[in-house]
Amino acid sequence: MKKSILLELWLAVLTYVVIGAAIFRFLELPKEKEMQAIMKETREKFLRLHPCVSRSSFRVLVQNVVTSVTVGMDPGAYFTNKTRSTWTTEGAIFFAGSLVTTVGYGNVILLSDEGRIFCVFFIVLGIPLYGMLLTSTGEHVGTNLQARISTMENFLTKRQLLGTVMVRFLASIFFIGIGFLFFVALPVVIFITLENWSEVESFFYVIVTLTTVGFGDFVPGTNPVNTFWGYQYLVLLWIVLSLFYFASIITMIGNWIRQEMNNLEEVEKLSQSSNLMGRAKEPSRRFPRGSKVVPAPSSVTTRSMTAPSTTSMTAPSKTSMTTPSKINPSKTSPPKTFPTKS
Repeated sequence: MKKSILLELWLAVLTYVVIGAAIFRFLELPKEKEMQAIMKETREKFLRLHPCVSRSSFRVLVQNVVTSVTVGMDPGAYFTNKTRSTWTTEGAIFFAGSLVTTVGYGNVILLSDEGRIFCVFFIVLGIPLYGMLLTSTGEHVGTNLQARISTMENFLTKRQLLGTVMVRFLASIFFIGIGFLFFVALPVVIFITLENWSEVESFFYVIVTLTTVGFGDFVPGTNPVNTFWGYQYLVLLWIVLSLFYFASIITMIGNWIRQEMNNLEEVEKLSQSSNLMGRAKEPSRRFPRGSKVVPAPSSVTTRSMTAPSTTSMTAPSKTSMTTPSKINPSKTSPPKTFPTKS
């Protein structure tokens, strides 16, 4: 890639990020100020209604609640006799799967130093392993899909029903539509039903998860009221299968683009070779060594040259006209002269 194109890409990404930051700030800053005002009003109202509670004690209580929420604990458990652990077998597998798939919701925080050290090694070894699995599965599935589409493409092109480009375009739209239906639309409906999220919240969670961003503000299975055992297993399976499917679609489209690029390069090479062969057939103009090449007179010099007058042009006399004889190396004869008529 040329340096100019690389520089343009850097500028485009930086511009995109800056514009996005400005839009996010414009949209979210008023909401943040509104929430801060509500929290301040709630605090003052609580202290006013409960004068026996000091501000320092209330601050300690709030800090403990925030810390509990940060590490993934349910604050509602403080008001009931039921406690729910984050590190159940299902929760631990879901956490490990979110690390390997690079989603990383961030709703669970490791508290022990031993757990943090193990997490570092787990990520360093697990992410490349999952990346190899994702790439291999995507190539395998994408190659099979491409073979099926090639069969359909040959069938339609032989009967002159559709061209190659149109077949590939329609196939891409078809498989992307299937993926959107089963891995985006259907999960959105399920999360709306089971998690009591809104349409926007469910769609936001699905896209954030499938792009492996994983903010952690919405995590399925944290509310055990409407869920069931094995629910997070199914969510983890949905994440893995969705990434595999879209990786295969991207691989298939990438193979098509690579084929088109190779075809264009071959056409350019053939045109260049034909031009070189055409130039090779042309006779080359060579001058003997030491000879001076006189340039052709330009239009300016030809215009500046004056035609000779007729008076200065004298016809040669017949006496000066001689016919050259054939030169014989043994015998030489003087040139013949013709008399002029008086």
